[in-house]
Amino acid sequence: MRWGGHRAGSFSARYLLFVVMLLAVAALARPALAVDLVDVSRPVPEQNLAGFLAGLQTDQRTITIERPDGGLGAAGQMMLTAKGPGPLFNWVAAGFSNRSGEQVSVILAVPHQGFTGSGFYPPRLAGPRVYGTVLAGDGQLSGLPPVPGESAYLLTLPPGGTVSVAFEVTPGVLPVTLWQRAAYDGHKDFASFFRGALLGISVLIALALFALYGFRARAVFPVAGGFALAAIGFMLFEAGHLTVVLAQFGITGFTLQVLRAVIEGLMAGFLLLLLAMLADLPRISHMAGNLLLAVACLAFAIPIYGVAEPLIATALARTVFVFAALGGFGLIMFLWWRGEVKAETVVLSWTAVLLWTMLAVLAALGSEPGSSIAAVVVIGLAALLVILGFEFAIVSLLPIGTQLVPGRRGRGMGLLLGAGTLGRAAVSIGATRLYDDHGVEPAAIGSALFATATALLILSHSKVGHSRVSRGRRS
Repeated sequence: MRWGGHRAGSFSARYLLFVVMLLAVAALARPALAVDLVDVSRPVPEQNLAGFLAGLQTDQRTITIERPDGGLGAAGQMMLTAKGPGPLFNWVAAGFSNRSGEQVSVILAVPHQGFTGSGFYPPRLAGPRVYGTVLAGDGQLSGLPPVPGESAYLLTLPPGGTVSVAFEVTPGVLPVTLWQRAAYDGHKDFASFFRGALLGISVLIALALFALYGFRARAVFPVAGGFALAAIGFMLFEAGHLTVVLAQFGITGFTLQVLRAVIEGLMAGFLLLLLAMLADLPRISHMAGNLLLAVACLAFAIPIYGVAEPLIATALARTVFVFAALGGFGLIMFLWWRGEVKAETVVLSWTAVLLWTMLAVLAALGSEPGSSIAAVVVIGLAALLVILGFEFAIVSLLPIGTQLVPGRRGRGMGLLLGAGTLGRAAVSIGATRLYDDHGVEPAAIGSALFATATALLILSHSKVGHSRVSRGRRS
């Protein structure tokens, strides 16, 4: 059908084609690094800069780009000189402006690459993400004193000034957060307290697991304590404190990649060994039990191999950990289905292991680096240690209580429960006042001292009781 000598709809089609071509030309004419400017004068405590960053990858060590904050002529250019190893160099740039009438200083924080978003193989290199920075325009950029697990920079802009900042980074997404100075200091103090509390609880649980071996000589307790120590190493690595702690013991010269491979390899090895202890397969099948023990012992070759090939060892350790958690859960459920009483007692513990493994897989493969799930992973690992410690303590409490008074099981158990109830009632008032007046340190030290005194009293009382029984038998 024609209208006025033209095919109907041809004018609208040509007009649409013209509009599309115009938009394409306009898009191609935009500078490669043109992004919106970040207004540092906004009264926002923290701001995620993911939407303000523009990325560039090149094989040239020195290049010139247009400044993200705009500008004309030579003043609108900035030269980037890479310091990284190459052969490809990755840059991330952003433009900043100060629309207020006063000088403004803000903090640019970049968390180090940790477990979250590290991937599977090859895992992303652990440690700082930034090789160097380049600034063009008004203002100043200076690095702040090193903070565990984070790189921080102080950016100062004069009134009405604009500036462009480029970061040379490792491959992948760069998480950058803009903080007001007061908010950043509060965040840093809270993070330090939070990490210290989790590490303190985990260390006490590890010591308690090892101490249980003194009451009942079972191999499962030192194995669980070894897993707890490996988990503490994981927490220290995530917090950025591991290299500092190792330096205190004179252990230096290991890269972060090697330390990560060793820690995750130890976690996988101790998890397999813990499964072999808890499943108690030799009682059911000697061949299956010995095979599981052999595989668990072979897993400890992973941290040794990690010294030579840390990236391969890390991927191998994660694979073994996942299969151990999944296979262990299936094995324990199968033994429970068969009516094994011991398997029933460890269902809760291994369910916690499986849930944390699923969380860790989600964090490593499905989350962006610097995501808040990193804190959830550490909290989940501390909760797993609490569940393991609670489970083993409750399981060990019954025989310990029944052996306090030889020959009188009921009296020993009643004495243990009564002493525990009386201690909680008597100390709760003083501990609360200590916490309110002096913080958590005195209360934690007092708890550790009372726990140590309780252990020593139980051991001494048990020895006295056994000596009396032996003398009575001889007489």
